Amino acid sequence: MDAPPPPSQLANRIVRQFIDHLFGDDMISNREDFLAIRTVYRQMGGTWQAIDSGSKEAIAILEKIVIAWGQMPGRKLKSLEGI
Repeated sequence: MDAPPPPSQLANRIVRQFIDHLFGDDMISNREDFLAIRTVYRQMGGTWQAIDSGSKEAIAILEKIVIAWGQMPGRKLKSLEGI
């Protein structure tokens, strides 16, 4: 039986889903971005268990963080990377 993925991998998948949903799958993100988003989310009282349970408050917190991250200057899209 395969072991479940470590929490950071699950958290990264959830964050990536939020990024894709809010900005499209063209938005470039890296390891440091995921770490920053996860850290701020925890500091604001969010838990991944709450997300899994469908907590509207936890989802709203993560959504605000991802939107703020995506609107920061310097965010890049894969389709515009070579331009």
